[in-house]
Amino acid sequence: MAPVIECKRTVLPNGLTVLFQPMKHASSMGVGVFLKQGSLAETNSEHGYFHFLEHMLFKDTETRTSKEIAESIERVGGILNGSTGREYTQYYVVAIKNQAELAFEILSDMLFRPLFRKEDIQTEKGVIMEEMRSYEDAPDDFVYDYYFRNIFGKSPYGRDIIGTKKSVTGVTEKSIRTFFEKHYFPKNMVISVSGNFTWEKVLDLTNKYFSFENPKGKNPTELIIPAPKKSYSKHLERRKIEQFHIML
Repeated sequence: MAPVIECKRTVLPNGLTVLFQPMKHASSMGVGVFLKQGSLAETNSEHGYFHFLEHMLFKDTETRTSKEIAESIERVGGILNGSTGREYTQYYVVAIKNQAELAFEILSDMLFRPLFRKEDIQTEKGVIMEEMRSYEDAPDDFVYDYYFRNIFGKSPYGRDIIGTKKSVTGVTEKSIRTFFEKHYFPKNMVISVSGNFTWEKVLDLTNKYFSFENPKGKNPTELIIPAPKKSYSKHLERRKIEQFHIML
């Protein structure tokens, strides 16, 4: 019978939820920060903003350049990454266990001290436009978006996470910072840690690097999304390729 691993959970005074799973056998550790929202929380004028913002948080901060952020993790053999979904957004570091403090420091810097420089925004517009084109050229990726568009229609679930050409090219310094301040605050986040640590060390590091004040009266937005009508239908896109891709 496998041993039961007790996970720890607490909520800090600023509203940040902390989760910890001890892994005494592990030489590596993982620290992830999860935003409790993804593309479903966007308004029509904000289509693709969560994904755009995820890209921007890997750019320069008040204390580091994007190059310094990447190099600080890579020099210790670690991984720094993020992703945007419909229901949540995540950022994480995986490294050897003695680099836990570095992981906390980097994630804290990225998530709470971004600069949103005009030149970085312009560069990222081009990057995301190229990403859109790559999805169209990759049937194994395209089939997922095609499924959501057709099954969920006008529901927020039916929108592509990446946004549209119009919404992405329309991003400005003001609009992305306003969006950031609207969603990125401690009460709207969960930090999850696993590794060969004590609960006390996890709390010490979290309090040291994530004790940012939660704006007064600010709470995560409760989303109410009507269920789509059941649709037993088929949707086909024919292409001159040697494979077929199916999603049921």
